Amino acid sequence: MNEKWRDINGYEGMYAVSSFGRVKSLSRIIERTRGGKLNHLPMQEKIMKTMSGLFPYPRVSLCKDGKKRMFLVHILVMRCFVGEKPTNMDVNHLDGVKTNNNLKNLEYCTRSQNIKHAYDTNLRTPPTGERNVKAKITEKEAIEIYNSKEPTKDAMKKFGVSYQIHYRIKTRKQWKHIHN
Repeated sequence: MNEKWRDINGYEGMYAVSSFGRVKSLSRIIERTRGGKLNHLPMQEKIMKTMSGLFPYPRVSLCKDGKKRMFLVHILVMRCFVGEKPTNMDVNHLDGVKTNNNLKNLEYCTRSQNIKHAYDTNLRTPPTGERNVKAKITEKEAIEIYNSKEPTKDAMKKFGVSYQIHYRIKTRKQWKHIHN
């Protein structure tokens, strides 16, 4: 597939985004006032560097009328090649790689479809053990229960767990990620 470029809505003639997920600043003359004097400066076309930092999605800063605004690259690609994001929809990266903003790798989907996709592709894993907000015991206690030789009723009383929880730990149906 050849790389195709489209002007970014609201920034026509200034910036363009490609079907490969790249953003470029277009050649143009910009006006700058310095020391009360108006200057006309030529700008050459160039591929822009993306920023990410702590945020996992690449973004770019676009400037118009002296005001800078940040945009997520994957959203720019979808807006320019597919159309505006429908209400209550997300942009999903099909391969799960947040830096792969190729048009072939993006789709609009509902939030629940996006979350399901994240679990299906192991980008997101259900919280286990102490990370689960419903956990009633610690990992150390689960290991103790698993290794315990004492009678079930005594262990249940000692750790404050039900018969079902005790059984599920012993049979590795719950807390199966723990190691002895």
